[in-house]
Amino acid sequence: MPVFGKREPADKRGLYEKIRGPSKEEVETAVREHFGLKEGRYIETRYSDQQETIQTPCVVFLIIGKFDVGGETCDEVYKGYTITDESAIKLWDHSAVVIMPLT
Repeated sequence: MPVFGKREPADKRGLYEKIRGPSKEEVETAVREHFGLKEGRYIETRYSDQQETIQTPCVVFLIIGKFDVGGETCDEVYKGYTITDESAIKLWDHSAVVIMPLT
């Protein structure tokens, strides 16, 4: 038998945060401050697509992955997309964005 035991970290959540990097709040703050906006909401999808309600006008900053809005696919990472006259975006699986209202 090749596996002969398992080890559980004492602080699973703490270890996960160290491995994963900054928290949601830190990402939101960094992105919204860069764009000079007051609010930001970080959203990520893992294994399935997700519909997300938005209030326009807004900027959607794509960190990784893709999203669809108004029949268009946005896939240029580290770019902020200004969106108007839409009520939702569809995040593809394995995607992360920060949504920031312009009003």
